[in-house]
Amino acid sequence: MERIRNMTNRIMMRRRFKHWVARTEFILAVQTGAELGAKVMARRRLRNNFMKYLGKVKELRRLEHINKKVSWFSDKGASTTKNDCF
Repeated sequence: MERIRNMTNRIMMRRRFKHWVARTEFILAVQTGAELGAKVMARRRLRNNFMKYLGKVKELRRLEHINKKVSWFSDKGASTTKNDCF
């Protein structure tokens, strides 16, 4: 009878240990997933903010370029006459 009790105790202990290992692995997997998700979100926020900044910089460069062209044309138009254009 004692041998049967020891055998069942060992079986139950083995089951409990396997169950504990499985729960621990799941918790570690969830923590790892959360950490990776946080990293991905941080990178995505950084990339989105950089793209917004880049868009604003391109807009300012384009505006500066247009202003240069307008001032150049206005200077050229003021210094020439219609006869020089034909």
